[in-house]
Amino acid sequence: LLCELRKKKGMTIEEARKLVLDPLYLGCLMIKNGSKTISNVPVQRNYRTNIFGSILTGAVDLGITIDPDFETTEHNYEELLLAAQNGGSVTLTEDVTITDEAPIIIDNGIALTVDLNGNTITRADGDNGQSGVWAFRVNNGTLILNDATGTGTIDGGEGLEHSMLWANGANAKIIINSGNYTVGGNPTGNNYNVCVYASNGGQVEIYGGTFENKEPQTGNANLYPALNVQNGAPGTITVYGGTFKNYDPATGDDANGDPFVATGYSSVKVSDDPTPNGTYQVVRGTGAATSTDLAKAIESGAELITLVKDVTVVGSMGAFNTANTVTIDLNGQTVTMSDELDGNISQGGEVTFCNGALKSNGNIIISNGKLSLDNVTLDGFEYALNCQGEDAYLEITNSTLKGKYFVLSTNASVEDGTLTWGKDARIILKDSDLEATETAFMNNVPATIEIDGCTFKGNHQGGLLRGGTYIIRNSTFTLNAELPGDHWENHPNDNWGDGNRAVFASLTIGNRSASSYQYPTNVTLENVTVNVEGTYASEHPAVYVYANQGEGLGVTLNHSGCTFNGDVIYGSANITVNGAATVTEP
Repeated sequence: LLCELRKKKGMTIEEARKLVLDPLYLGCLMIKNGSKTISNVPVQRNYRTNIFGSILTGAVDLGITIDPDFETTEHNYEELLLAAQNGGSVTLTEDVTITDEAPIIIDNGIALTVDLNGNTITRADGDNGQSGVWAFRVNNGTLILNDATGTGTIDGGEGLEHSMLWANGANAKIIINSGNYTVGGNPTGNNYNVCVYASNGGQVEIYGGTFENKEPQTGNANLYPALNVQNGAPGTITVYGGTFKNYDPATGDDANGDPFVATGYSSVKVSDDPTPNGTYQVVRGTGAATSTDLAKAIESGAELITLVKDVTVVGSMGAFNTANTVTIDLNGQTVTMSDELDGNISQGGEVTFCNGALKSNGNIIISNGKLSLDNVTLDGFEYALNCQGEDAYLEITNSTLKGKYFVLSTNASVEDGTLTWGKDARIILKDSDLEATETAFMNNVPATIEIDGCTFKGNHQGGLLRGGTYIIRNSTFTLNAELPGDHWENHPNDNWGDGNRAVFASLTIGNRSASSYQYPTNVTLENVTVNVEGTYASEHPAVYVYANQGEGLGVTLNHSGCTFNGDVIYGSANITVNGAATVTEP
């Protein structure tokens, strides 16, 4: 290391030795070649002072931390003051009190990032005759505030006149990503003790956090301003997220009424507490806190709806039956479909649910339109999801689905051997898990199915692929064999019955019937694992294939890179496996 310092920085051996062995030397070190001079590092008795940076390579970019070794003082406060002068990032390790003698001022184009890290910054009451103090004032530069814990707070105190976060000037910017921001009002009569203030072109962007002014504005018992811009010389405050107590950011500035909520976002009331105004949350698109909000938003043609509370709807999927295209961001909430009536997407619309949970007490049916689930947990009814039409389109990504008889199925209506209902559906499954008491996935019709990165588990079949075209990659099918081989619904030697009364196997492929479901089955498996496990695993195969016997109606199976943990049985003629006719009598 000494040699590297001498070679790359032109240091003498004594300078290099001091740098490596004596941390206090850093307090007065000038790094040669004009990269950076540090002359204001506070070196205190019984403190460890560290300067981190790319000393050996590239331009010098130094961050400074000062940690107490033996004495307990507010070293975080000193670090904030230093970082405000030099820029960089500060992660708090203890609470901090900001006094009126030395508020945090950011100027000269400095960029400062503060992670509250679950700690509290308190703005002390002004007691020196000044007009008031702020916690952070940005005149020319950028302040970014983060708090991943959800408990970090900046407390603005009471009896003060200035807002605790102030962006003042055309080159001033404050970005708030998270944290809690509170002020206590100003009973002396000044109205500017708000959480965030912008003036003279200063910019504030709010993406998250909780904001509350605990006292009403003087002379108006219903006004608890959390955000404000200067009248006559305003800045801009743009809200993309966050929670606001006793204050609706959509009301905007008290002078011109321009809303603070960003275009494409909305403010929705999530609670009547605290009084008198309740609590508001800002979300993307149209916010919905009740089933009525949800229904109105869908009816109005909203393209994006964000849920802010759990809701229960009546009429199952009928509540979402629309000809429009709509995405419903569940936002971590749950939609419960309360009754046991089948719901239907039948008007040709496209409905997407993402980022939350669905609980259905009725079968969700897609007959004409598209339903998409993305990052959704579905607790389904008897058949959970069911495609019943040629124009049914279902796409599931990164989701977990559970059901009773089937998680996902298709229905067909057959008269005199002629398919009249349900063909040509399209189903795409990716990176999802399906588990049912009986069959995870059952397709009866010549639909087109694409599967990648999924798991299927059931105790009749993991998958029953009766007809259609399948491309299945990187997936796992498992039969949880808790039913014996002589169970009445297992049909190894007879025509298959209604529903999933077919051969119990992890993968059951094809059809065995004298007249119904007379169409071909084409299956491609790539890197697929097929398992049989459970009490009666030895009584059931991993794969069972049986084919219709009419010309052009058989089973074509191609597989590569697959693992079959159990028997593979070809139960009839008219089966082609990897290009060769294969028959193994049961």
